[in-house]
Amino acid sequence: SRRATALAMGADVVVDPAEVSPYEAWRNAAGGRASCVVFECVGVPGVLDSIIKGCERGTRIFSVGGPPEGDHLHTLTAKRKGLNIQFGGGPSMDHWDEAFRAVCSGGLDVGPMLGHTVGLDGVPAALDAARDANGPARIIVVPGS
Repeated sequence: SRRATALAMGADVVVDPAEVSPYEAWRNAAGGRASCVVFECVGVPGVLDSIIKGCERGTRIFSVGGPPEGDHLHTLTAKRKGLNIQFGGGPSMDHWDEAFRAVCSGGLDVGPMLGHTVGLDGVPAALDAARDANGPARIIVVPGS
């Protein structure tokens, strides 16, 4: 369901990593360009390190996930590949303003990103659904609904 959401939001290529390596998919889609940008938003131990090991030389990695307990990273591999890893930092206020204007004007349809809406009594089931890989990308809690 999250790949379907990505397509609805404008993604050109989506990948099921259980079927195809995301790095192989990048090589096929990139047409010979070596470096790429990876957004790590998972926050599960080992994911960032697997990106470091698998990505192309010169890749830029934005890590906004990160497990609370920390992680082990192969920094020598990152150095040898010339990776640029940025932890956090997020967009600038200008970017937030631009995104806000795009949503408010209707220029950016965020509808596909909204999974479903629940009242407070639906939160436990919604959290269970969100943990499922096929669950909704976002859940909106509206008290009193």
